[in-house]
Amino acid sequence: MLPSSPMKKGPAVLLLAAVAMLSGSRACTEDAAAPEAAPVFKLFVVRHCEAWKNVDPPPGTPKEKLDSLTEKGLAQAEALSAALKEKAIAAVVTSPTGRTKQTAEPIGKAAGLEPPFTEDAALAPVSGEVSYADTIKRAKALVQALAAKYPGKAAVVVTHGDIASATAELDIDDADREIRIGLHREPMERIGISFVDDASRRFTFTPRTGTDDPTITAALRWADSDAPAMAALALARIAEWRQGTTDKIKRELLDAFTASLARGATAADDRPREIAWRSLVTRSAFNAAEREVLQGLAGRVGISWVSHATRELPRADGAWRANLLTLLHLAWRVADAACCDGIIDAVLADGRPEAFDVFDGANAAGLDAIFRRARGVTDVRLRAGLLRSLIGQTPVEREAELLAEAQRLELQIVDPADPIFRRFADANDPRVRQSILNALKVVPCSAVHHTQQFARFIDAATGPRQDVAVRESAFAMVLAQAAFGMAPVDIQPHGAFPLSSERGVDGLTAGLARAVVEGAPDTRMGALRALLLRGEARAAAGAVGDLRLSPDAIAALLAKLTGLDGAARADGTFAFMAELASSGDRRAAPVVLRQLEQASGGYPASLRWRLITALKCGIDWKRWTALASDRDAAIAGLATRWIVSAAHLSGAHQSAWNAARRANEKLELLKRINRDSSVTPASRYGCLLIVEAIEPLDPLRHGRAGGVRWNAPRRITLFGPIVIARDVGGKIVFAAAERQLGEGRPARLDAMVPDEKSWPPTMRAATWTLAGVGVDANGKPAAFAPLTIPGAALMPEGGEGAVNIDVVPLLRPVLAAASPDPIRALTWNPTTVDCVLSDLLPETFRLTLRPAGFGSWVGSGPSQPPETSSADKPALLNVMVILEPIE
Repeated sequence: MLPSSPMKKGPAVLLLAAVAMLSGSRACTEDAAAPEAAPVFKLFVVRHCEAWKNVDPPPGTPKEKLDSLTEKGLAQAEALSAALKEKAIAAVVTSPTGRTKQTAEPIGKAAGLEPPFTEDAALAPVSGEVSYADTIKRAKALVQALAAKYPGKAAVVVTHGDIASATAELDIDDADREIRIGLHREPMERIGISFVDDASRRFTFTPRTGTDDPTITAALRWADSDAPAMAALALARIAEWRQGTTDKIKRELLDAFTASLARGATAADDRPREIAWRSLVTRSAFNAAEREVLQGLAGRVGISWVSHATRELPRADGAWRANLLTLLHLAWRVADAACCDGIIDAVLADGRPEAFDVFDGANAAGLDAIFRRARGVTDVRLRAGLLRSLIGQTPVEREAELLAEAQRLELQIVDPADPIFRRFADANDPRVRQSILNALKVVPCSAVHHTQQFARFIDAATGPRQDVAVRESAFAMVLAQAAFGMAPVDIQPHGAFPLSSERGVDGLTAGLARAVVEGAPDTRMGALRALLLRGEARAAAGAVGDLRLSPDAIAALLAKLTGLDGAARADGTFAFMAELASSGDRRAAPVVLRQLEQASGGYPASLRWRLITALKCGIDWKRWTALASDRDAAIAGLATRWIVSAAHLSGAHQSAWNAARRANEKLELLKRINRDSSVTPASRYGCLLIVEAIEPLDPLRHGRAGGVRWNAPRRITLFGPIVIARDVGGKIVFAAAERQLGEGRPARLDAMVPDEKSWPPTMRAATWTLAGVGVDANGKPAAFAPLTIPGAALMPEGGEGAVNIDVVPLLRPVLAAASPDPIRALTWNPTTVDCVLSDLLPETFRLTLRPAGFGSWVGSGPSQPPETSSADKPALLNVMVILEPIE
């Protein structure tokens, strides 16, 4: 039985068909009647109205009542009789059941017939022993008999769903198939309605036998009819059934519905074509089974899909857009040259990045078309989209051409769900995987390095399951990707400031560490150099530890490492050595300490504070204290020297910091610093900033972590060299004076105080709350702890995205490394008790801003962006700020 839409005015259920079968004569259509046309016999096929058998009757309902109409059914019969009253009904023939006779009686009375109806066993329900073919024969015989008895007149048959469906299946000549749209002008829609709910007026349909169900067979056949009106009505019903199918529906049935709509979308007439097309593309996104059916049809009807998608894609969204792209993709996989050009035209006209995913899985014709069209596209963005789609699909002989063009256009991967990564995972041929890796040696993925998807890709590409050649290509790709995100040595001579995190800052870290352990000798050294220049000292030390090298091998490795371009002076090298001495084999400690001493000789004396700070990132104080007490005097001496140097950085002026904690001696802090250190006065007011590296995070690549991002600043403001220190509420607050340089409001920073519970003493900064720097799980501003040794306070400034740097925390390392030349005395204002520091900074600074992990303190949380955050563990972005004078 077929389902139906909610009933409209008048609950009648009927089909009005024009049939001419007398002596093989043809019925003429309504629009073009022939002069000698035989009279048209009109037959209204009515399924009985709602009976108790169609609803949930109370238990114990007598059989006679089940075969009678409900109150609603009686009202439907009356409405039906009124609708047919003017149709000049000559006869009413009914099935001998009670429910059909109750439906037929008011129809016959309204038509003035006496008796109101006649009974015919041919209209009775079909028993289980009767085949559907026999049912069709029985219906055909009945129609032929009525047409012969009432030529040129109208008759009504009241029957059951199976007979009504069989009537629609009658094989009528094309000329006689024109449907006379009768009551409600929806004949097909009213066959076999199953009424189930009086209140909601909804109807349900659960096929019991799949595509061999008589009603479904009729609808699927009419959907392919050449009669546009009939096809449109059948497709509308099929679309409704497909939309309402559940897991209980047989797979073959859903496939049949989808295939019927796909064929209907190619119809010549607008009516069935639009109904089928809208039903296909505007519902929920295609599932796997539907895609499989549509793929089988793509070769025959794909060109029609391209025509529709070209018109609709630019304005489509949601599931509509997703389905259009799916159809284009299915057509693309089997398209010929002409169809390929049409699909490329549709994608280029749309222009959005995800549209280019259509080109995944290209055949030879598709690849030729993309190469040919890419050369003629002038828009760089569209051309890059075409080239990106070729990665992993290009034949070996054309790979050089692709890579050269990708480099020329500076192609980049910006989406962590890029099809390139999926192609790699799905490729069974190692040559395809190598092709993708070769492309990624010249195509930067820096925009997605921090994503979990990229980390999984790196893990798979460098994993032990790959072929040897694929792994070596993967290691080379990892080195190339690391180089893309690294500033040149002449701009960043000391590398990135070392991080404390185990895992580093992005998905490349694990790949580089694996290359150190499992790569070829040259690959190993290149990966180790990259880790150190990226500031990932702990990951580098862990990888070297996994090699289980002898002391002599470690000495050779360190000697070779310090000879690499950029590595000898990299801050990461010192943190790496400190980490090795802290966590490595004690037998290797003398080698590491001696190499540390030798390498430090090449570090600029004025930047020794930076060397020591880098070293501190790798020191395990407990381990180094044990080394300082080693029975080997050489080990003890070297360890002690570096401990003293590291402790001096944080413990310098400790008495001043202790004094600063006393409320009546707050300003003694600056006086002690001034008395113990000095700098050469700047020749002029103002500072030149060289922005060495700004590495922002993008919310599109980090999901929830995007809420704690900081945007790439549009300007950098250095507050200085005029800075004041003011006692506010018992705390020293540093801020710019009225004559500040630069624009924007000054940052506020609490005084630094020593933490006496740790040894050697470390400086800890108070935290503060700033909107835009960090948020908790509820979206509220969260406490943010800046890195202040040797960096400074970092704060985004309003919508302009400015970053304000408070120079006062930067004065300490500058003063500590200064020459002994005299400086200008501090100027005091006894009325406001303000201290103005003037001309204390060099003329030129280098600034490095680098994301340094997630957590309330640098290194306290995982460096990978958190997928979620909670109220008790806010996800904050810590940014390392390095400001150093340029000699």
